[in-house]
Amino acid sequence: MFVSILVYTCVDRGQLFAYFGWVHPRRRIFWLYALIAGAAAAALVIAILHAEHTPLDHTSPATLLYGVTIGPIVEETLFRGATFSVIYLTAVSINWPLRPQLAIAIVFSSLLFAVAHTRTMGIPWLVFFAMGTLYAVLRWRSNSTAASVSCTLHITP
Repeated sequence: MFVSILVYTCVDRGQLFAYFGWVHPRRRIFWLYALIAGAAAAALVIAILHAEHTPLDHTSPATLLYGVTIGPIVEETLFRGATFSVIYLTAVSINWPLRPQLAIAIVFSSLLFAVAHTRTMGIPWLVFFAMGTLYAVLRWRSNSTAASVSCTLHITP
C-alpha cells in the first residue's frame, strides 16, 4: 500500500494509474457485472478442476491468500492495464482501413493471458482465453481495470 501511494504521488500525479485503467468504472452497474462474471468463472474453474480430479486441498494457505488477493491485482494490472492499453494504443496509431483496434487488443491480451496460465493449473487454454476475453471486454466497457480486478479476486480456488 505504501509503495502504491509513493508511486502515485511521485509518478505524474496518478496519470500512470489512469493509463493502466485504475479509475472508477463508467457506471456502477459494472461492479455488479464483475461480481457475476467472477462467480461464473470461479464456478467454471472449480467444475473443470473437479472433473479432472485435481485435488484442491493440497494448496497451502499462503498460495490461496496470494491467489485471491495480490495475484489478481498484479495480473489484471499487467494484462488488462498495461498489455491491453499498449496493444490498443499501438493499434490505434496504425492507420487501419476497417478499425479493428479493439478486437486486436482484446484478442492479443487474452492470448497472452491464456498462454501465461495454461501451464500452471492444467485447465485448457481455451478456458483461460475465454476468461481473458471476458475481463478485457469488461475493462473496455467499464474503462476500468478495477472492475476486472474485482471480477478475478475470488476466482482462484
